[in-house]
Amino acid sequence: VVHLENYSKLPLLDKTILRKEFERLKSDDLGTRQWKEKKSGGSTGEPAIVIFDQERKDWLRALNSLRNEWTGFPSDAPRLYIIGSERDLFVGQETFKVRFLRWAYNQVWLNAFKMSKEKMAEYVEIVNRFNPVQIHAYNDCLYEFAKYIDHRGLRVHHPQSIVLVSGVV
Repeated sequence: VVHLENYSKLPLLDKTILRKEFERLKSDDLGTRQWKEKKSGGSTGEPAIVIFDQERKDWLRALNSLRNEWTGFPSDAPRLYIIGSERDLFVGQETFKVRFLRWAYNQVWLNAFKMSKEKMAEYVEIVNRFNPVQIHAYNDCLYEFAKYIDHRGLRVHHPQSIVLVSGVV
C-alpha cells in the first residue's frame, strides 16, 4: 500500500543541492551503464549538471507516448514549443538532423527567452500559420504571451491542448 502522505516527508532536491552534492548523489552502478553528463537548460539562471543514460531516454520516450495517448493526439500531430533552453534551440544553428527531426515530428520551436513585443507578434503569426494541436510552454512565458494577445485584441489559433513543461521560479 502506498501512503501518499509519506511523500511530503521526502527532502526537496534543488539545483543548489544537486551542484553541491553531485558526486555523492551519483548512482553506484554508473560503471555498468553508458551515460554522459549534460547541463540543464539554465532557465533558472545557472545550469546544473545531470546524468543521462539510455534508460532515461527510454523513459522519456515512453512518457511522451503516454502523453500522446492521454491527450488523443498521435506523435506526428503539430506541436509548438515555447521554451527557453538555448542548448535545445541551437540559436539559429540547427543541424540538418535537428531540422529534419522537427519537420518529421511536425514541431516548431520558439525561444521563450527572446519574447520581445516584436518577437511575440512574430510568434502569433507562426501559431496562426502552423495551427498546432498542442502548445508546450513555460507557464510564465505562455502567460505573458496570452496577455500580449489579449491586450492587443489579436486573433490566434486555439490549440486543443496546452502542456506546461516548466517555468522560471
